[in-house]
Amino acid sequence: MTSRYPEVTLNSDMRRMYMNMVPFKGLGLLTTSSVPISSRGVSVDRSDKPYDLIGQVLDSKNSPFGCDYWRGRFMACCALFRGTLTPDKATSYVTAVQEKHWSSFASTFTQGIQTTYVAHPPHGLKTSASVVANTTAVRQPLGNLLKTFRAMFKQRVLLHYYLGEGLEEAEFRTAEHRLSALVTLYLKQHGKSKAHTGQDFGGSDEDD
Repeated sequence: MTSRYPEVTLNSDMRRMYMNMVPFKGLGLLTTSSVPISSRGVSVDRSDKPYDLIGQVLDSKNSPFGCDYWRGRFMACCALFRGTLTPDKATSYVTAVQEKHWSSFASTFTQGIQTTYVAHPPHGLKTSASVVANTTAVRQPLGNLLKTFRAMFKQRVLLHYYLGEGLEEAEFRTAEHRLSALVTLYLKQHGKSKAHTGQDFGGSDEDD
């Protein structure tokens, strides 16, 4: 699987990127976000400066997964800029953001945010930014999902629909167990990172 960009020769192998962004076994849930996002034909009133773009793309409001990046620890991260900006400026602003939020990066995060630049902008835009990250901040939306699942499963909400389609109740318990194990892995990694720097990033770490 590759990411291809029109009118340029740059193609990105998603499998290689995934391999480089999963430093710990089992912690392979990557999150993505992009800015700007708007409806077709609607003008976008946002700054196109690289520093503003990287700040917007790491804002929880622009995360489809509802992930608050600054309440976790980055284990890997890459940023893609497209449009009318220079690679040097894009890289320098990414470095500035990383230095400002140094406590939100794991001690194993030694290479920094990897930056890619494509001169050809998206259709209808001058610039855009996208981020793919592996961060312990996903423990929060995953924990919320687990709580909702347990509450609904306890009350057997809509369960009869799935059982009527051939699923077994044991499969739901297996899914709950796997999701709980995943949340626990991210909690443990987040705890290790927090203990390493002495920083507390807030938020609830309970998965019950």
